[in-house]
Amino acid sequence: MCLLSKRCIFKIMSVSDRREREKEALKNKILNAAAEIVTEDGHNNLKIRDLAERIEYSPRTVYLYYPDKAALLEAVIEKGFERTVRQIEEADPEGSAQSEQLLIQMMENHVKTAFFNPNYYRAVVSLAMDKNFKTGFYQDAVNNKVRRLLCLYLGSSDKQEWEIDLIAATVMNSLRGFSLNLINNDEKMDQMKIDRSLRIFIKFVFEGLRSNK
Repeated sequence: MCLLSKRCIFKIMSVSDRREREKEALKNKILNAAAEIVTEDGHNNLKIRDLAERIEYSPRTVYLYYPDKAALLEAVIEKGFERTVRQIEEADPEGSAQSEQLLIQMMENHVKTAFFNPNYYRAVVSLAMDKNFKTGFYQDAVNNKVRRLLCLYLGSSDKQEWEIDLIAATVMNSLRGFSLNLINNDEKMDQMKIDRSLRIFIKFVFEGLRSNK
């Protein structure tokens, strides 16, 4: 039997790692292009052939990663919500932050993400609001984390589950609408106005939450 040297094993692992990074980069390229088309023309007008042409690959390459248009659009949504999950985890890695502090951090990070990639954000929001798309793992994870934080903040042992669901949906939909308004008016606002707007929004949200305690 021929044993591989440590150097050969390292080389094989390096090649494998590189290929995985290349695959992940291509998947992200596909998702970003899909988000651009959704933002520009709506998801009903997304065609795999047009997307492939935009990223200079063949349609077959796209289908290797996403078997159909529905799977591709669901992946766009999930990628967006995965980022939100990561934001919440990074804001409180030890799980020790106060619920109000973590809610504020979540809202601030949410707005930052919207500005980081406005087209992708617009696409995710429009797709997530479409009743034809079922919620995925990361979208459910975001909803559950927000509900948990609100339960802690409200001290809501006396509240029914549907009430918490309603409050969580109201907060998140308000945050998405606020973020969309900011990125759509970005050219008309300087950083000072954006920061001031965010403070006003956060104050507005917590005044509403306190009235439901």
